[in-house]
Amino acid sequence: MDTTNLTEILAYIGAAAWVPQIAYLFYKAFVTPKVIILPDEEVSIGFTRFGPIFNLNLAVSASRRDIIINKINVKISHEDGSEYIFEWKGLTETISEITNLEGDKAIVEKDQPAMALKVATLSLTEKFVRFQEAKFHQGFHEVYNNFEAHFLYLKKSDPDFIEKSLKSKEFEDLMDYHKSRFWWRKGNYKVEFTLESPNRYKQVNQTFEFNLKQYDIDRLYENVEKIKQDYSKVIYTNKEGYEIQSVAWNWRNTKMHQK
Repeated sequence: MDTTNLTEILAYIGAAAWVPQIAYLFYKAFVTPKVIILPDEEVSIGFTRFGPIFNLNLAVSASRRDIIINKINVKISHEDGSEYIFEWKGLTETISEITNLEGDKAIVEKDQPAMALKVATLSLTEKFVRFQEAKFHQGFHEVYNNFEAHFLYLKKSDPDFIEKSLKSKEFEDLMDYHKSRFWWRKGNYKVEFTLESPNRYKQVNQTFEFNLKQYDIDRLYENVEKIKQDYSKVIYTNKEGYEIQSVAWNWRNTKMHQK
């Protein structure tokens, strides 16, 4: 055989060996990952100093390729047509579950800020996600900062600063803001999850539903008064010897199902 032909044949064989690797690299570079959010059927509804709250366990699954998720939002729509956007604020992951000789169980959890999630195709990413209403925080900081500035002024200039700050217009404005942002009401709610990613992706769209009864609303509205108590307790920590006690918030757990 001619040595030139042999060299060419060997070159073709060598090049062909790289074809699968090159094809795989092109596949990884251009394929669009497919993402689906799988929420737990039980959700926790709340209203605290952080405004309306929507918490639940959820899993995220990706196919075709891994993906980075840097935000998950929830749109909650009441049956009357009003819509509210919730943003993730925190994540909790169960690390392990320990059982002692007596059979008592202790769950070890890890809290983390909601910054980003890496979702791999070979595993299911599961987290307890805490959502808060975006619009609440847009207006909250102004009224809170006004009260804080007034409180610090009184603290420097008036020995009766605690009582006067709790009776001030700034504190009243803060409480009025919380009351104005309580919009939970009885009826059916539609839930839609959306995510953001620096990668191209395709999300499997799903819609879910849950219902709140009037007694759920009544229990949640009791938290409006608890918010006032919570602020008052924090303020009283400025009094020597005062030991703060946590507030027992009312939560409503309800079932959510896919439409």
